[in-house]
Order: sequence, then structure tokens, then C-alpha cells
Amino acid sequence: MTVVPLPVSRPSWIVPAVAWLVFSLGSFCLLPSALGADSPEVTLVGYNLRNYLPMDRRVDDRLVEDAPKPEKEVEALVSYLVEIGPDILGVCEIGAMAEVKDLQGRLRKAGVELPHVAWLEAHDEKRHLAVFSRYPIFETHSRDDLSFFIDGVELPYSRGIIDVSIRVTPDYLLRVVGVHLKSKRAIREADHNVIRRNEAALLRRHVDGILEADPEANVLVFGDFNATRNEIPMGIVRGSSRSRSYLRPIDLEDEDGERWTYYWNYGDQYSRFDFLLGSRGFMREVELAKSYILAHRDWYDASDHRPLVLQFVAEERGRDAAAAAGKEQ
Repeated sequence: MTVVPLPVSRPSWIVPAVAWLVFSLGSFCLLPSALGADSPEVTLVGYNLRNYLPMDRRVDDRLVEDAPKPEKEVEALVSYLVEIGPDILGVCEIGAMAEVKDLQGRLRKAGVELPHVAWLEAHDEKRHLAVFSRYPIFETHSRDDLSFFIDGVELPYSRGIIDVSIRVTPDYLLRVVGVHLKSKRAIREADHNVIRRNEAALLRRHVDGILEADPEANVLVFGDFNATRNEIPMGIVRGSSRSRSYLRPIDLEDEDGERWTYYWNYGDQYSRFDFLLGSRGFMREVELAKSYILAHRDWYDASDHRPLVLQFVAEERGRDAAAAAGKEQ
């Protein structure tokens, strides 16, 4: 059974098709098998899939319109995900629901069951965000209607903000928020650096809203930020380290101690553009020693980004103590 929550403010001509999809795939219910009484160790993955979608590509030295992601790349990507065995998978650069179902089906065939899916289409008509989950997605707060002004010109938040609530156990709720900020490619409309800063500010405002309602909420933010840790967008997203709403970057490494996540072939440049960030409440549950960046000799066959793998325990560690401390202040 798959849940495909409707993003807010969908264009009216899309709603009937998406509504049909939800109906045809079944309605939501809590599955006892997915909601065990114990506190499970959960594996969460953030991954930019590098154009898991139809687009113009060179195939056998000729340009082919709307060609799918090459099978060699898809097979490599699926094999890495099967090796990791995610319980929750947040992705950037996936196409329409056809591609979502294709990836979901390939993973299922290989033994990775992620029956619950949320998918977000915003202004970008090709590249979308999605969250796949072993556990029920019972609520969505995604935004596809955000915009900002630069020099008096209104610009859309191109890929939006995907935001889902996942009930890992009856007592543990995880809020997964994902973004894919503007690339470093120059465009006519505005400076790409300024666009990313505005997108980062809107993400920060979105997360602030979550944590103002519940300062101890378990919030995990994933995404391709197209910015390094020292750049302004990441500073905006993190917020003040003294604030209760601070988002802490989860510093992952591969087996050689390397932290880069992206390789730009044309510039022969390695960068850390992909991040996982956790709220104060969530960071208590993170098992950093069991978390990593997947390293493979042929990793580039799947994507120009490497997957981030996070292990956490689905139990509230310190929420009661934090609440008590708040009452004493």
C-alpha cells in the first residue's frame, strides 16, 4: 500500500489525476508490522539521483529527446541502495510518478520494501523531490507555492520544500524535510547565489514554524544545497547555535575519512553540497558511529552525488527531561 500525499496548492488540472492515483493505490492505515513495540534502529538515506527522469541525452553518439536515465546508471544506483537497505529514503532529481514507481518497483524486486511515498512537484517541471518510507507517512506539510523577490522581481521556489511526518513507532514521530536549492548555473533572471540565499531563508522559516510549535520535535532535513558549509545559505539554514531551533549538520565521512558528496566533472572539483541536519531533539537519537557516506570505486556510475547514510534509534531520548527543564526556567 502506497500513500502519495497531495502537495498544497496543486494546479487544478493536476488534482484529478493525482487524486485518482491516491485512490487507486489504496487509503492510509497503520500497519502493525511497521509499528513494532520495540525501538528500532532506522536507516535514513539522502541521495541526489542525478536526473532519474526523461531528458535529452546522448545515446550512441546521437541526441535523443526524452531519453530515460541510462539502465547502467539505474542498475548501479539500485545496487547501492540495496546494499545500504534504507528504511527511509529522501531523494532529489527524480521525475514524475512514473519514475517514482519505477524506482520503488526495482527496490521492491531487490528486497527493499518502501511502500509509502510522498512526491512533490513545484515550479520545476522536470526535477522533483520524493520521500520513500518503510513506515507510514500519515501527514504532509509540503510547500510548492513559495516565492521571493529579488530587485522587485518575484521568483518561484523552484523545487519547493517536501515535508512529511513519519510514524516510525506508536511513540516516535519523525518529521523529514527535504530541499534541492538552486544550482550554481547562471541564469538571466537573477544571481544564482542570491536565489539560494532566499531559498535557504524560506526553508529556515519553514523549520522555525515546526520548532516553534514543538521545540523538541524530531526534525531531519536532507537535501542538495548547492553550497558548502561555510557559504551563506548553509549558515542561514543552520540558524544560531544558541537558538533552540538550531539545525546541526551531521558530519558524515566515508571509509577513508573523506566528507565530499559531489563531483563536478567539467571542473574536476569535489565538494560537499549534500547535507543532513538535525534538530536538537532528533540529534539525541543519532547513532553517528554507524552513519557514513557510501564509498564505492564505481560510485559515479549511479550519480554525481554520493548517498548519505544515517542510523538513528526511534526512541525519545530526553524529551521528558527537556520539558521539565523548560518548566523550571
